[in-house]
Amino acid sequence: MTYSIKINAHHPLPRVYLWLAGIGMILQFTLFKLLYPFPDFSADSRYYIYAAYAHLNVDIWPIGYSKFISLFHGISHSDIGLVFFQYLIFNGSAFYFFFSVNLFFQLNQIGRNILFIFLFFNPLTLYLSNYVSSDSLFAALSMLWAASLLWIIYRPKIYHLFLYAISLFACFTVRSNAYYYPIIGTLSILLSRQSVYRKLLGIALPILLILPFIFYTREKSYELTGIRQFSIFAGWQLANNALYTYDKINIDNADLPSAETKMLDNLSKSFFKKTPMNPSYGHYLNDYVGSYFIKQPESPLKQFESIKYGSVDQLSRIIDWGKSSPAFDDYGKYIIKHHPMAYVRYFMVPNANKYFLPPLEKLQVYNLGMANVSSIIQDWFDYVTPDIGSAFPKSQSIILSIFPPFFLALNLFFIGSFIWLMLTGQFSKLPSEYKKSLIFIGCFFTINFLFSVTMAPNVFRYQFFPMILYLSCVLSIVEALSKKIAHSLNENNFRTK
Repeated sequence: MTYSIKINAHHPLPRVYLWLAGIGMILQFTLFKLLYPFPDFSADSRYYIYAAYAHLNVDIWPIGYSKFISLFHGISHSDIGLVFFQYLIFNGSAFYFFFSVNLFFQLNQIGRNILFIFLFFNPLTLYLSNYVSSDSLFAALSMLWAASLLWIIYRPKIYHLFLYAISLFACFTVRSNAYYYPIIGTLSILLSRQSVYRKLLGIALPILLILPFIFYTREKSYELTGIRQFSIFAGWQLANNALYTYDKINIDNADLPSAETKMLDNLSKSFFKKTPMNPSYGHYLNDYVGSYFIKQPESPLKQFESIKYGSVDQLSRIIDWGKSSPAFDDYGKYIIKHHPMAYVRYFMVPNANKYFLPPLEKLQVYNLGMANVSSIIQDWFDYVTPDIGSAFPKSQSIILSIFPPFFLALNLFFIGSFIWLMLTGQFSKLPSEYKKSLIFIGCFFTINFLFSVTMAPNVFRYQFFPMILYLSCVLSIVEALSKKIAHSLNENNFRTK
């Protein structure tokens, strides 16, 4: 069976879906904006907007999203315009992803409709698009990346390699989760049916885009902080993770690698002496989605930054984050290297629980429960006053509460179906390209899980794109299993007769 990728009268089903998606997008966005006339903001939003406002080329977070909102700001200062543009980009990418999955996985009517409704009639996409953060944009770019890899696996053309490279580079500039995307992309390209020249080109193209970006970021970081580093947040994250084990281990201060790490360790000892080590404290840490020592002002990391540098404004705060990061990186690596089992038990295991049931975090309540915004946000969007609000500021926690359990169910079914396919020998009987696509998604699942558990705090918005990818795979596996069962039943009936 052959398929045409043209959306025309000869391929009426995609056109129907396109019309439904377009009309649904306009109606849903209009209704949503009546209820939520302002965007949703958080502390991250302030950093993104400040970096765009100050024309920074390096920030605490990857700079891509700040550049994105800066470009849009050059066209319009409208907050509704920015939210709609984010929503439009997501829906455009989602339709390309939906069409690609439907074309190659050949979903039946039920599976196709489930995926369509999830992508285009999902309140979660509206809430994420309304949030001034990189989540919606990263999900959109990731769908383009994943769809391009499906095309490379099934029907590789030269322009798919360029789409893959550009989408991967864009993802890389927007969020650190994309740091492992090149590994998955390289594997998928190696599995595809292409000439060696094409495969080498596909592997080299994103490298040619990403390496200059890394070198550029390191130089801009040096200009701003005096230190060459690609991520000024990485050291903070590593030290934060390591400190979750601190009250369960012993550190010999004399063995630490530098005066700064010894100073940080003294602050850590002082902090844990003052903080009651009781079950309620441990419960509080667990509820803090794995970033307590980054955010709390009394934490050793924040105390180190305050004592050693003393930020006075937003720019100096970013500079001080960058100056502190190398010492934090050394400190975190020292603790993890010398106490690996404690790290596994007291950070990775609790973090794994949050991976499977990720908390809604900032998505629980509109604008962190506040009725106003900072001056930088007010100026950026030309608000007359800092006051903002919505019709239902707390209802989103109820509306979105179904998604973490749904993500858990997807993971369990995904893992179970893969095990079943392997143990029963059914995997080897699958069509070649479909097997390769399952390897691609299985590789993504494995690396995303390891990255999420070992390195990053787990919150639901970080798992939005993985949820889309796993749902697509699960629906295709259900389709394959249903065909297998139907075929077996038909054979049994024939033998009975």
